[in-house]
Amino acid sequence: MASSNVSRRHFLRLTAAGALAGGVGLSLLIDGCAPPPPPPHKPTPAPAAGGGPLPTYIAQSGGPKPDFHSADPRITDGFVRFPKDPVKSWSGGPPSNGGTLNVFIAAYYPPPTGRDQNATWKAVEKELGSTVNMTIIPNVDYPNRLQVVMAGGDLPDTIHIGGGSTVTSLISAQFVQSQCSDLTPYLAGDAAKDYPNLAAIPGYAYRGAGGVFDNRLYGVPIHRYLPAFWFFRNTDIWDKEIGADVVPKDADDFKKILQQLNRPQENRWAIGNFGPNNATMYGIVSFLEMFGAPFKEHDRRYDHLSEWLAVIRQLWQSHEEFDFHGDFFDVVRGSSMPKPVQKSYPPIMNAGGSERGRQFACENADMCFLIIQSESPASIRRLRRRVASTSTSATRISAATSNSWMTSARGAPNTSSPGKTTPGIGCACVTSPMRLRRAA
Repeated sequence: MASSNVSRRHFLRLTAAGALAGGVGLSLLIDGCAPPPPPPHKPTPAPAAGGGPLPTYIAQSGGPKPDFHSADPRITDGFVRFPKDPVKSWSGGPPSNGGTLNVFIAAYYPPPTGRDQNATWKAVEKELGSTVNMTIIPNVDYPNRLQVVMAGGDLPDTIHIGGGSTVTSLISAQFVQSQCSDLTPYLAGDAAKDYPNLAAIPGYAYRGAGGVFDNRLYGVPIHRYLPAFWFFRNTDIWDKEIGADVVPKDADDFKKILQQLNRPQENRWAIGNFGPNNATMYGIVSFLEMFGAPFKEHDRRYDHLSEWLAVIRQLWQSHEEFDFHGDFFDVVRGSSMPKPVQKSYPPIMNAGGSERGRQFACENADMCFLIIQSESPASIRRLRRRVASTSTSATRISAATSNSWMTSARGAPNTSSPGKTTPGIGCACVTSPMRLRRAA
């Protein structure tokens, strides 16, 4: 592969300066793709192993005065307007004198404009002093492509992990420790003082990003503020009925306002949803945060769902009272009447985009609604094969591979193949077609 003239230390400085931006996630630096740090730069000695690999947290200072400030390091300062004179935290020249930086990253959005017509891309290269090659992979293909890249010898300079994936779900500790740069000598403890922007990232972000292996730090998190969800208000209604300057004082006050706005008899609801139909729809995470309710870890939520479905199925099918004792539910003398018309229970459809979600759907649902992020037939076939490999039943494997059907979110007809639709962003795989016919 092409050798980069960007040293590990210089890349850290540039990353700390915020010249390279990305989504929520983690960037791993590949050791074999960058030359050793130049001799004049000696890292501050790292603390002993007992001190841990994370930087000593140092809050940022000297910037523009925020409109909203919190002493909690998890809450980023807020501004009503972009500051007129923002402070430039990196005052040096380009940290590299040429070469190429190769980045492997998942596509969060539609592909960007190519380098030649992309002013932002050119600005990043100018600040860096190097050519930046970005290999941008559709999310649905990213796990498989990453495995191919790691198995080969042509590794990129950085690997970005994000989009709902975790480092440990995609990359082995053996690969990280043998192929990625150990950043501990540069960032652990007080050594991070050389990189104030990285020292200003709270420890929970480093831990949560998944870049620590065997008490050594291998990844730089891309930190985002803790509250990830927010509300937009309908000012026509809010200002007239609640007051233009009214801001809820706390969760109880907000609840009273919602009750005042809610008018089901007029087909008007206090809360609506805009966005994907997923685990965070209707702003559920916002309410959980607001009222202090726990929000379980992703896979643990599917454990909860599996147990709930087991209880529901027993209520549907059992003609006798039953007891159920699990991790999430305790049912004593459970019973439900009347029973469903469908035998033995209604068709179940589940939406799952993650590996765990697909596993749950294939094991428990009659239909699995997936998210297609690439309309290429090859990508769709790979997704179908992954669904088939997730199924635990031979019948369901056959159904998922040969009896799947797809529908376009736009409903566009496929004129070249009458009776079919053009693949869109939605894909529904029928995993139990025989039972569906019986239930229909």
